[in-house]
This record gives sequence, C-alpha cells and structure tokens, in this order.
Amino acid sequence: MSEQKGTTKFRIADVAIICVCLALVEIVAANGKEDLPHQEGNGIPLYGIMVTRSDYWVISTWLEHHAALFVKLAILDGTADVSGRGMVEAACRKYENVIYAHESRFADDARVMKKSDNSLRSVAMDLLTERDVRTKWVVVAHPDEFYLQSLADLAVAADRSGATYIKFKQLLAMPHSSRKTELADAIQRGPEGFDIVRQITKCVVTGNRVEEDRMFKYLAGVKFGWRHGLTIPERFPGKKEFATKGLYVHYKIHNFDSGAIARHGGFTNSAWSRLYKTSVPVNT
Repeated sequence: MSEQKGTTKFRIADVAIICVCLALVEIVAANGKEDLPHQEGNGIPLYGIMVTRSDYWVISTWLEHHAALFVKLAILDGTADVSGRGMVEAACRKYENVIYAHESRFADDARVMKKSDNSLRSVAMDLLTERDVRTKWVVVAHPDEFYLQSLADLAVAADRSGATYIKFKQLLAMPHSSRKTELADAIQRGPEGFDIVRQITKCVVTGNRVEEDRMFKYLAGVKFGWRHGLTIPERFPGKKEFATKGLYVHYKIHNFDSGAIARHGGFTNSAWSRLYKTSVPVNT
C-alpha cells in the first residue's frame, strides 16, 4: 500500500482483507456477541494482561467477547474518578478468570509512580502466578481492540515456527456518518449497557499500516522494564518475530464522555478528530 498526495492506493489483497473484516464486524453487530469469531483453537492456554484507564465505555463489551479466551486475565486499572472506576471493577468482577486491581493498591510502587508502558505491565504480570504463566503465551490486551481470528491458533503456529512474539495489524473502526444520530442517542444513555460493536459498525480505510506487538511467550529471562512505547517485555532473550501477523479491529475513538461528540458530527476530545472529519464523510 502506498500513499500519494493524501490518497491511498490498495492492492487487491488489501481490499480482500478489508472486505472480510467489514463483513465480520457487520455480522457481530447484526447477530450479537455469540457470533464473534471465538478463539477456542487447539486448547493452548493463553494468559492476558491489560492496563486500562477510563475505558468504562468499552470494557464490558470487550470482556463479553474475549474474557473466555484466557485461563487468567490480569487487569490493572488506572481510572481516576470513583464512578468510572466502579464501572470497570464491576465489569471485571463478573468473570472468575479475571483478576482486577486498581493502581492505588500499588501507590508506593515506583513502577506505578513513574508510569511507563513496560513498568505498568510489569505490575499487571505480578497479578498472575509466575509458575503458571512461565513458558506460556501472554496476550497484551487493550479494551478497544477486538480480535478477528483465533489467538490460540496463532500461538500454536508460532510455537511450531520457533517464534516467541507476534505482531498484529489493525483495521480502524470509526463512527460512520450514517449513524451520527443513533450513536449520539446511545451516548446520551451513558456508558452502562453501551456496546461499541453494535454502535460503530463501519471500518474506515485510512491507509494505517501500523503493526503492534500483542502476544509474547513468557520464557526464562523475559522481563518487563521501564521503556515507554514498548508493550511487550523490554528484556527478551531469544526474541523472534512470527512471520504471520494477527489482525484486530481497533476502535480508536472509544471515550464518549460529555462533550466528546456533538450531534452535528464532530468529536472534540480526541487527537483523531481530524481523521474522523476527513475520512467518515467519504464512507457514506
């Protein structure tokens, strides 16, 4: 894929992938959560860690879709306001395999006080039992990312190839111009019961080719450090990327607190407002 003067050119393979992803998102929205591609795979045990902050608009939907993938999922929450924190915690408490902890529990821990992508995930890893997770595959989860294929199958294939971590490609999901009024009405009702998969069903083709590290094998010597901007462990002996990329839908705009959206169709609380304004109108 290449970009010239603000326009994006797509290969046939790109268009095919986009069409499949759009179809999956539409099926989920039309038929309900049980139709999301479910990752039972080959029975390989997956563990997960998630660092979240003020994601109470999306966390319930994400857990309903994906919590069952994990033997254990550790969530470290940094939501500041009491109401939002309560919603995140309540959503997590519904699942026996989800371990919830708020950052305030580690207020004196330097990893929380100094905050980096690696240090906070180090705290989340500590919520899991070391002997259970060691040598297993760990997913670095985000509550605004919805997987489009079997994570377990990816892990099995990566194991066979000798790879130790997996990058993912993302397909951006943005509010569609045809759904502005419906979305605004849903937002007015508040975050409890809000289902982002049902409300935002169109993927915007932006030419975004970002790849993110999202799965790693927790082998001996692998350890999180202090590096910011790195989601998998900083110390990673034997690090080898898997040739096949994972794929997920990324709901880049996912906070709909007061003032986030106006009925005339502009998001005001996101650095992605320009992307919304330039991309959405052409996808009518």
